[in-house]
Amino acid sequence: MQHSLDVKSEKIFSKAEAAQRGKDAKRRWFFVPDRAADLELLLEPLYGKGDKGIENQKWFQENLVKPWERGINSFNTARQAIVSDYSQLRKDNKNVVKKLGEQVEGTSFTHDQALRIYIWNKNGFEIPDLATSTQQKLVKYVLNNPELQAYAENVSKLTKIETGLKEPSAEWWGESIASEISDIGKGIGRKKYIQDFIDIKNEIFSEQNFNKMESKLGKNWRETLEDMFDRMETGRTRSTNVGKEGAALMNYLNGSVGTIMNFNTRSATLQLISTANFINTSFNNPLRAGQAFGNQKQYWKDFMYIINSDALKQRRQGLEINVTEKELADAARNAKNPARAAIAKILKVGYLPTKIADSFAIASGGATYYRNAIRKYKKEGLSEKEAESKAWIDFLAISERTQQSSRADLLSAQQTGFAGRLILSFANTPMQMNRLMIKKTLDLSKGRYKGFYGENSLTEKMGQIGYYGFVQTAFFAALQSGALALFTNSDDDQAKQKAKTYALETTFDSFLRGQGIKGAVTSGLTRAVKKFYDEDAKKYGRDYSEVGEALLNISPMVGSKFSKLDAAGNTYNFNRKVVEQEGFTLNGPAMEATTLATEALLNIPANRIYRKANNLLNATDNTYYNWQRVLSAMGWSAWGLGPGKDETRIRVKKKGKPDEYEIYLTEEGVRREKVEEQAKQEAKKEKKKNQQRCTKIKSDGSRCKIMVNKPKKRCHYHD
Repeated sequence: MQHSLDVKSEKIFSKAEAAQRGKDAKRRWFFVPDRAADLELLLEPLYGKGDKGIENQKWFQENLVKPWERGINSFNTARQAIVSDYSQLRKDNKNVVKKLGEQVEGTSFTHDQALRIYIWNKNGFEIPDLATSTQQKLVKYVLNNPELQAYAENVSKLTKIETGLKEPSAEWWGESIASEISDIGKGIGRKKYIQDFIDIKNEIFSEQNFNKMESKLGKNWRETLEDMFDRMETGRTRSTNVGKEGAALMNYLNGSVGTIMNFNTRSATLQLISTANFINTSFNNPLRAGQAFGNQKQYWKDFMYIINSDALKQRRQGLEINVTEKELADAARNAKNPARAAIAKILKVGYLPTKIADSFAIASGGATYYRNAIRKYKKEGLSEKEAESKAWIDFLAISERTQQSSRADLLSAQQTGFAGRLILSFANTPMQMNRLMIKKTLDLSKGRYKGFYGENSLTEKMGQIGYYGFVQTAFFAALQSGALALFTNSDDDQAKQKAKTYALETTFDSFLRGQGIKGAVTSGLTRAVKKFYDEDAKKYGRDYSEVGEALLNISPMVGSKFSKLDAAGNTYNFNRKVVEQEGFTLNGPAMEATTLATEALLNIPANRIYRKANNLLNATDNTYYNWQRVLSAMGWSAWGLGPGKDETRIRVKKKGKPDEYEIYLTEEGVRREKVEEQAKQEAKKEKKKNQQRCTKIKSDGSRCKIMVNKPKKRCHYHD
């Protein structure tokens, strides 16, 4: 701190003095402010400048960040072992598992509850709101059933907790052994694995040291870092108590994220581009990565080692990809309402394509990084085992920082707050990319780099700024919009321009949302203003609800629901005659409108299923070009890929009349008809404007007015 904050080492501040000195501290206001920062960005002002800054940065990495990463990795490994052991226990005791949901005769409690009561009773826990007589009866029942007792004892052993299970909660009857196993490690179990980090953190960030830091960096910085440390210790993600109704609302809105991501094969495909995140300009540059990939035997061995690692098993099994997805998994596990549980289960299963693509991207890109990191450490004199251990920690660190993550040190205070949960869904990756960009920019501005080329060099940091700040987002947006496919395959200039505009807007929007809540609000306001001018410029068919929709999309959770309801209304309105005549048909407009409304209101991914079916139909439809059919099968909507051979109308067979068809408009057809109608109206107005009233003098001297199509400066008729 003497170097970085210019506070003498012997200086001591009281908390009051620190607060007074730091009340006017200037920190970043818009570009990733402290409450949108991760742990390393919060630590950054403690590094200082130049060579000493590099030394301090390395010191924090080795003495604080690495102990945390080692501890949390060990915790995940232990947690995975518990889940695997429990899975095996269930396989070995199928008779007991069948009984878990059944009631114990003469009571209102299930066998699952009886087993937990037995474990708690054995370890002296007081079980809330349970009559002593009922407790004794259930314990006796387990004791008299050797098979049940053995199962309970095995559950106690595999948790690795001294008391077998954690202390019963206030509503323990709504939980289960499975949920207890899933939550194991929180609290006492978690701290056991990260105790080294906790001890180091407490020594570095003592009250006395924190006061010094606050005097220079301000109260907000201190409170944000204290909140970060609390979440890292406890594993909590919800730092705000929103009450029962608030929690229910958040779970409902989280469901809208689930419907968007449910079997989203396009998103899963796009996930694969993160494979390039492991390339750098030093030990795993493109040439060396290519060499590692060239050794196919070793490459696939490393690939399988990574994809079957406990870390990736945890990501796939526990949905450790971002906060919202993790909470959807929790909702599926803990919901007491059967219908709600079923919906949550569907949503959880729907993440399967994304999880598979996520693991594949990490393993395929990480395999070359891991192998080249091992070679680097061996050249530095480490043994094979030591090099593998350090390379693995480095690999996990970069995979967490460049992929979506719900790890506590990589989630900001904003993301875990109520406002952030409403506004920053889908902003996990943009925020991580922007943080990386800001960190490297600060390193350059403060001289924390060495040389022009190689590890920690000027070019490496500039390359990372360009890649994470623009290239990756722009490439993602171009693929998402289908722009790359259109530019290389289509002759439709209008579709190309539309995709290009969408890709540029997505890139800019992603950059803004990556700044945190203020950036997301700015993005929403910018889009709303643009929508207003777009609609206002129209001479026919203005729809100012588009402005409201842009504002609602400041919260993607809320905006997506409105957008789907709006689309449902438009679909019905534009095809009302067909709906009235034909009613529900498998691929008709009524079905599309209904599935959109169902998905928006009930969080059931009905429209996702409908669209998937249409995607598969389009993939087999020869009225589309081959490249459109391939992308349709992968999840892209055909209407976004430009016109096919006939894309404006769909033929639907009439009921009871196999040789007769009803024609209704597709979304592209509706768009074209609106454009054509607007053009006709504007042409009429222009024609009327160009017409000129002129006067004709009759032979009797009277006058009459006539219309002249071609306007002249002067027109006068006479005999």
